[in-house]
Amino acid sequence: MTYVLTGAVASFPKEIERLIVQNHFVEDERFVYDLEDISLFSLLEKVNTISFLSKKKVVILKNAFFLGGVAKRKLEEEEVNAFLEYLDHQQDDVLFILTVEKLDERKKKLLKEIREKTTVLSLAYDLRKEIQERMQGYRIKEDAISSLMQAVAREEARLPLECEKLKLYALETKVIEKKDVEELVAFSLPEQEETVFSFSNHLAKKDKKGAYQDYLLLCRMGVDALSLMGLLESQYRALYQVKILYDEGNNQEKIAKRLAMHPFRVAKLQEVMRLYSRKEIQSFLTFLSDLDEQFKRGNIEGDFLIDLLILQV
Repeated sequence: MTYVLTGAVASFPKEIERLIVQNHFVEDERFVYDLEDISLFSLLEKVNTISFLSKKKVVILKNAFFLGGVAKRKLEEEEVNAFLEYLDHQQDDVLFILTVEKLDERKKKLLKEIREKTTVLSLAYDLRKEIQERMQGYRIKEDAISSLMQAVAREEARLPLECEKLKLYALETKVIEKKDVEELVAFSLPEQEETVFSFSNHLAKKDKKGAYQDYLLLCRMGVDALSLMGLLESQYRALYQVKILYDEGNNQEKIAKRLAMHPFRVAKLQEVMRLYSRKEIQSFLTFLSDLDEQFKRGNIEGDFLIDLLILQV
């Protein structure tokens, strides 16, 4: 029996336990592996190895990235074929569970076989309800809940720790406000936006290799050259606004309020801002505009836009 879990990462542990109970593997051995640390060949060898302590076993594979869109390392085609071959001869005494945040629907042939030979479960996650349950005995204000939800976006597994941190902080008052979340909880950005920030940092530092690696990662996320140009233009315009307000003596909170922007995004822009002067930001925006104009006139192919951008820094 093989299951593939996708969707809300924070829901994986509960669902794994449910599947173990449902399939009557509660008292059997469990083995947990991470595809970042083990090859599929080695994993399948372990799956097929007879256990001396019990007849049945549970094998959990985390980060099954060969089913998703972002590769953590190069996976040989032979490895994937060996896995598919195993699915044709699954063992009844092995409960095999794979987890991956999101399936890459572009891998049509692979996913067609996966859906035919395994049970794919897409898990939803009510983050607001989870926060409310973990905060029982405390009064957490609505804007604090929204802020906490944004803080752990894409990293829901952090929620238990962050909730405990907030509860300890508000142990006397039993009241949690938005400012408490902003002071105590590290905010995460969506992976795409975080990578665009990293790309901008590498450009500012004239690190061509780092910038190109970020670009390849963005490509694997489905961001093409034209989309990246648009994201960069939007980010550098925001960067220019933040720098002007900062130079006028405004602090992070005031800048966020003036621009209707989350304080954490302002903080991230300030990290990049320190690497540029106003004139340099203006010049970069002009350069982006020129590249866009040349593309529209047919002077540059889309694939070469970012190559030119990186080479010019």
